[in-house]
Amino acid sequence: MAAFITAVLFFSACTSGNNETGYPIIGSLPEEEIPSEPNLYDETVPINEKAEELKASIPIFWFTGAAGELLSVESAVNVWNICCPPLDPDKNFGLQYDHAYFTYTEPFYQRDIFAAENSLNNWSLSLDTPEMLDKYNLYLKNKAVTYTVNRGDKLENGLICTGALTLYIYSEDKTPTISYSKAVFSGELTLTGTVRCLTEDVPYYEKGAVIFTADSDNGKVPCEYNQVTYKVELGTTPFFNERFFLGNVSDLSPQQAELIQKNEYTDVEVTIKNIRLYHGNNGIPSSSTAEITDIKVI
Repeated sequence: MAAFITAVLFFSACTSGNNETGYPIIGSLPEEEIPSEPNLYDETVPINEKAEELKASIPIFWFTGAAGELLSVESAVNVWNICCPPLDPDKNFGLQYDHAYFTYTEPFYQRDIFAAENSLNNWSLSLDTPEMLDKYNLYLKNKAVTYTVNRGDKLENGLICTGALTLYIYSEDKTPTISYSKAVFSGELTLTGTVRCLTEDVPYYEKGAVIFTADSDNGKVPCEYNQVTYKVELGTTPFFNERFFLGNVSDLSPQQAELIQKNEYTDVEVTIKNIRLYHGNNGIPSSSTAEITDIKVI
């Protein structure tokens, strides 16, 4: 009973933290009204016929999820053995849940304060004043609030979640850890910020890749879940996380490509669709991706 009371108090505290930053989900649609696209491709693992049997063999009842919530093994929608030598498959399991995690924060990046070539290229801007440092630490505090989204949930910005999955790995009697968390959304989002059209290959991206960084004028912007570091020091180089990979400039229409391909950095207003938020702790980098429907230079 004491453990249950402690769990309820812990969950309530996490919920209060969410409310302080404005809860982004305003409702949930019935299944028949949820758009069919975009979807999660064929990335889901077929339901294991022995899932319920495996749940009974896992020696924990619940654990703390990434949003501070309590997750039970019983509520997992799928469970399977992990058979990767030298792991013992009888002690290592994949636990899949039908929700995903994301952040919803006002970006730290401001076009009128940070010159694009200084703030976006190699993260060279330094937090060299106490005022700037305080602003960034407030950004990190808000960034640390994690939200949970389910298929059918509608965000206040009009996006509708059309798919959500999170995989936890339970390994050798240790607390389960996230392998991945991903969500896809129907609808369009119009944002202002700076787009970078890469002039050469960089890790994870090829020449011509289009990477958009949203600015603070947008208010709160959805982004993939990522663990954050608290309380940085003076002189620290900040990281702007509200960014979307928008494909390659070669995939754009000639009119759209003409707007951004002559300059490595261009301030734009961009409308995007097919938004996908992915957090990976499995060798695949976390990312927010989308497709451009319209782009204007500002």
